Amino acid sequence: RYGKSFKTKAEAERFRTEKQHELDKGGHRDPVAGTSLKRLCDDFLKSKAPNVKPATIELYKLTIRRLIDHFGPSKDAATITARDADVFMGQQLHYLDNEKRELSTWARSQMITHCRSIFKQAIRWSMATENPFTECERPKTRTRKWHHIRPAEYLRLREAAPDLRWRCLYAVLYTTGVRIGEAFSLTWADIDFERSVLRVQNRAGTPTTPPFTLKAHEKRTIPLTRHTLALLAEYQAQAPEGVPHVFLTAGRHRRILQHWQKLGHVDRKWQNEYMVNNVNRDFKSHCRRAGITFDGKCSIHTMRKSCGQNWANHLPINVVKELMGHSSISTTQRFYNQVDEDHLRKAARVIDEMVRGGSTVPQEQ
Repeated sequence: RYGKSFKTKAEAERFRTEKQHELDKGGHRDPVAGTSLKRLCDDFLKSKAPNVKPATIELYKLTIRRLIDHFGPSKDAATITARDADVFMGQQLHYLDNEKRELSTWARSQMITHCRSIFKQAIRWSMATENPFTECERPKTRTRKWHHIRPAEYLRLREAAPDLRWRCLYAVLYTTGVRIGEAFSLTWADIDFERSVLRVQNRAGTPTTPPFTLKAHEKRTIPLTRHTLALLAEYQAQAPEGVPHVFLTAGRHRRILQHWQKLGHVDRKWQNEYMVNNVNRDFKSHCRRAGITFDGKCSIHTMRKSCGQNWANHLPINVVKELMGHSSISTTQRFYNQVDEDHLRKAARVIDEMVRGGSTVPQEQ
């Protein structure tokens, strides 16, 4: 048993307070037995594997590879200090095995999150007394400008599409804001022509259909425009028979099922991205054919972002959050607040109307 003598009661109370503070921080009365960093990381992955997606495990592995490359596999996890953590993060500036490509601020911030999770588990398992990554400063986020596809550009893109399937895909992406993986995982059963809505929801796998897992785990219902409904109805009449997915060709559907069979029909092993193939390459080719000039970053994902921006220009932000399927309204506010020339012209017009009317409120139209 532990014992200690004190001259005064005040000294005893001070000692008790200090020790309680250590325990509140995650400290231990006895030294932690030495545990190698590699063993901690291996055990961490084993504990996470049943509960997270395979894609998340791969991201954890990338962070762990960096940790072990920097500290060494035999490094005692309990001896890694806050200073060590700061130095480690300061050196994580480029992609693994590619010093020319700089890591994004998002990737570095995600790395800090992973490290905190690993050492939080280490404290829980009594492999460490403190989390050295708790106070790591996250890099300042730099939001890159992306090209907002205007309605006129969308119409030109639709006309430049090589066939009805592509026109239908672009209509769905631009008017519903679904992610590209969600679009290619759509089945005809997800489209309600009577109620004019599209449903995005989790779906378990079957021997003939791979599963689908939502990013935010919450299903949503999106209204379909008359324009998009008409294209979907037209395309359904000529879609390949025996293919339940809206945008898969017969050949692509066959290869998807072969991949699904190789994974043993295990839902946890499937990733939505397996449904997509070379779409971004074809999208940029169609944009060039349509004569669209980008004034910022542009990819097939920009169709979703443009839809979200169009909604954000006219709808309350909480409605946009639900339609976009974001888990947090802060995400919606962060990414769909782009200011363009139309906003600037509108701002000037509002002030002009106020000055003409001599009022602090714009005149009614």
